Formats: sequence, C-alpha cells, structure tokens
Amino acid sequence: MNRSLVFLTAILCAALLAAADKKPAPGPTVITAQEAKEKYHGKADVVFIDNRPDPKFCAGRIPGAVNLTYLAPGAPDNRLTKESLAPYAGKKLVFYCGGHDRAKNAVEAARSWGIDPKLLFWFKEGFPAWEKLGYPVEKLDDACPI
Repeated sequence: MNRSLVFLTAILCAALLAAADKKPAPGPTVITAQEAKEKYHGKADVVFIDNRPDPKFCAGRIPGAVNLTYLAPGAPDNRLTKESLAPYAGKKLVFYCGGHDRAKNAVEAARSWGIDPKLLFWFKEGFPAWEKLGYPVEKLDDACPI
C-alpha cells in the first residue's frame, strides 16, 4: 500500500510539473495610437481593420481602414470572418474599435483561424484616441453606402 501511495504521488507530481511547463498563449500585441500612426499607418504591408458597426465607421475612421464589423463570437452580423481576411494574407493586420474589447476579440478570432500571431495587432485605445490626437480621419458626408 505504501508503494502505491508513492507511485500515485510521483504521477501527480509529474502531471503538475508538465502542466506548469505549458505557458498560456500570449495575448495580442497591443499598440498605442502613436505606434499605430508612426509604425503602421500608410505602410503597404499593413491593413487597418475597423471592427465597429457601419454607422460609426461611416461617421469617422482611420484613412484606408477596412470595415469588418465584429460584434461578438458567433454573432450573425459579423463581417469579420476567415474568408473576409483572405485578401490580406501575409499582411500585418491592425484591429481597432471604439477603445473596448471588440477589437481584442476580433484579434483572438483571427488567431483561432490560423493567422500568424506575429501579424496581428490590437490598437487597444481605438478610434477615439486616434481622433483625440488629431491624426487624419476620413468621414463620409453622404449616406453611408455600407
């Protein structure tokens, strides 16, 4: 009986050590408004992905951004899909929203679809920070065509 207890203890210790060696997947690479503007905006190998709903996108967005709305995992109105990101394969993708977790969740979805995490960036402060710093903004004066 004593040998059984020692054996079970050894197995438990080995399992705990193995679990301790597994590090959780790192979170998305977070960038600031200044980094988004200076390091990424306007670069040929970078696409800004605006995850906000159409009316907010049309009211003001980062110039050149693509609107791929992402509401929540599995939401029927999501336009961000694995297929919608296919045209941007191999490019760095900067996801932003209104400064909340919508873009973070979009980055996590993109990771789950097999996109290289080194190509994914979360502009955490989002559009409000971009606008507040006086960086360029595109707006549609007419009705939103989306």
